[in-house]
Amino acid sequence: DIPLAPGDVVFVPQRWSVDDQFWDDWGYVQRIMNDVLFLDSFRDSLKKGGTLRN
Repeated sequence: DIPLAPGDVVFVPQRWSVDDQFWDDWGYVQRIMNDVLFLDSFRDSLKKGGTLRN
């Protein structure tokens, strides 16, 4: 942790200074993670030789 003294300026990345931009980025990251997890479970079901179910 970085010790903060009263009056210290906390640097916030410029593009995250807008909440909407941060949440857009976060939503994008979550979509990627969901795709990766979906592909992993898809591959596992193929390896088990099971039929793919919706």
